[in-house]
Amino acid sequence: MFIFLFPLLVLLILFVIGLIAFKERPLVNFTLKAFVVSFAGIFFIFCTLFLVHPISLFYFFGPQQEASTSASIYIESIAEKITIYVPVLRDENGNVMKMYEIPAITGNNVTTAIIDTEHGKALKISGSGLIEIRMQEKHGKFKEDRQTSDEFFRGFTISMSNYTSLEPYSEIDVRVYSDSEVEKFSLDFHRDPGNRVDRRVLSIRTYGGCAHLRKGWQVVKLSAGIMCWD
Repeated sequence: MFIFLFPLLVLLILFVIGLIAFKERPLVNFTLKAFVVSFAGIFFIFCTLFLVHPISLFYFFGPQQEASTSASIYIESIAEKITIYVPVLRDENGNVMKMYEIPAITGNNVTTAIIDTEHGKALKISGSGLIEIRMQEKHGKFKEDRQTSDEFFRGFTISMSNYTSLEPYSEIDVRVYSDSEVEKFSLDFHRDPGNRVDRRVLSIRTYGGCAHLRKGWQVVKLSAGIMCWD
């Protein structure tokens, strides 16, 4: 982390050299001293910030990250084989996000496919035992202001749900189908605009952490909220 302080140290050395070089010129000497005092104050603030919260310097100096959307699905069942349909995220044009085409899958003989159901688009998952599926999609770098983040948070919909618009904290009903009993099921969505100035992310997850699925169509509740990070 101290590498971020090197430019400040270089400036300090240059100021000291200036004081020595222009020590016979009172006005220049006074100006340089004023700069040194100001610099010392800034240097002290950065050092204090580093000691109290080191990662803050990383966010301050670090490069802007791309905006991203991610989804994760967790399934745990003792059934020999299960098939479930879960809702998917769609972009502002109503298209299923591309991240569903290349999921990272953990589990036994797991397959996925986007299908049409009587309630809308769904991700069909077949497999057995413990199944974990993760997906992420990058959207490039956006302007770092609150309005841009708000537009990014609104730029999606959830299939097979009653979702219409994001409230600060809200509950969402989604439809899920299972052909057998599932002991544990969770569904999480995450939207991060990559904004270092307006440090907010959108999190949508299964209410209570996980749900129990019975056979057939059913409603699963999700909780949505915008979180701030330091």
